[in-house]
Amino acid sequence: MYLECYSLKYQRRLKILKSNRAAVSPIIATIILIAIAIVGSSITAVFAQDAINKWQIGGYPVVELVRLTGFDARDAKDIEAHNAPIAKPSLVATFLKDGIKGKKEVITVFVKNEGTKKVVLKEVMLGGSVYSFSNPPFTVPFGKYAIVTQNLPAAVVLSSAPQLEPGQEVTLIFSLDSNVKLGRALQFKLTTENGFIVTYTVRTGEQKLI
Repeated sequence: MYLECYSLKYQRRLKILKSNRAAVSPIIATIILIAIAIVGSSITAVFAQDAINKWQIGGYPVVELVRLTGFDARDAKDIEAHNAPIAKPSLVATFLKDGIKGKKEVITVFVKNEGTKKVVLKEVMLGGSVYSFSNPPFTVPFGKYAIVTQNLPAAVVLSSAPQLEPGQEVTLIFSLDSNVKLGRALQFKLTTENGFIVTYTVRTGEQKLI
């Protein structure tokens, strides 16, 4: 009889111990998870603050944002800039109206710097060809492009450097160095000095605002 009572007491103690362990384990696990979360967030905050400090001290550039706003690739005499038909006929050169965009004609592409920093154009391509920047006194040389910053009724103002000021919208005027059939899709690609890229398909014979 004594042994049976002792055995029952022992079994009760075991149950109590097991229930205590079962109750303690979730609490310990929760505490460990909270501790890991606190340590992790602290490490993240330290790295983020370090990155912000380096950004501020080192003068890292703000992300650039250049957007294409339209183009004019018609087989027409009144080729337009970003705000109106180009007021300087010599920039447009000869208009032949022969169903092609010829070597003596131009295509215009309108772009806008929607960022807060000046953007420098590193490379500009049209139809697979790289066009170098030009600041011509009269017509744009074949295979090159110029930048129309202002298109006034009496004059056209060209940029002296391949760059866009914050908030500025300009016209890139391309002087074709070969004949292009109307309806052909030309890939336009602009790359800035900091690596921002703008791409769009310009179709000859069409005009479009975006």
